[in-house]
Amino acid sequence: PRANIITFIDENGQKAKPEDGQLVIAENSVAIIENIGPMIKYGNYWCWGADEIVALLAQADAHPNVIGTVLVQDTPGGGVNAIAPYIDFIKTKRKPLVTLAEMAASAGYYVASACDAIIAENNISSMFGSIGTMMSYTDYQKWDEKNGIKEIEIYADQSTHKNKAWRDLQEGNDKTIKEELLNPLAQNFMDAVEKNRGSKLNKNVEGILN
Repeated sequence: PRANIITFIDENGQKAKPEDGQLVIAENSVAIIENIGPMIKYGNYWCWGADEIVALLAQADAHPNVIGTVLVQDTPGGGVNAIAPYIDFIKTKRKPLVTLAEMAASAGYYVASACDAIIAENNISSMFGSIGTMMSYTDYQKWDEKNGIKEIEIYADQSTHKNKAWRDLQEGNDKTIKEELLNPLAQNFMDAVEKNRGSKLNKNVEGILN
């Protein structure tokens, strides 16, 4: 249920409660919306998706009695494709959006950096950063061969570059996938953080964008 990740707090610190089956949101309320766990684009039975969380952000932003939203984050990040829905919303929102985080890492920090402010949930374990991109895969080739399994791929004569980055990677060459995918994504990430954080970013810290 959506009630699990969205609440509304009035100016006296009281949570909005339903009356006659309808949630009554007082004037000057703040919406609290959670982004907890791995970030994915589309929600499923185990994980909220960016599509669902951003829909709640938009709902709160449009409500006449809501003056702003706190996005509570505790996320290690996740899929690159989960970021754009948040950024698209942030570009068009009308009210303040603040990140309050235990952990805002990787994709979570990408989103946090675009918010109006970032606040640490505590001064003991809160963590921010992990700017960069990576991917991983498990190679079962030797296990398959041992068990008599051989995967065969056949490409059309015209499809010389289809899956080329992946095929190069399987042969031990990661240059193509870095140049075509990881490096451009990492550069976009770095540029976004640098733009969003502006003078708040301490560039004297070695590796702060890496």
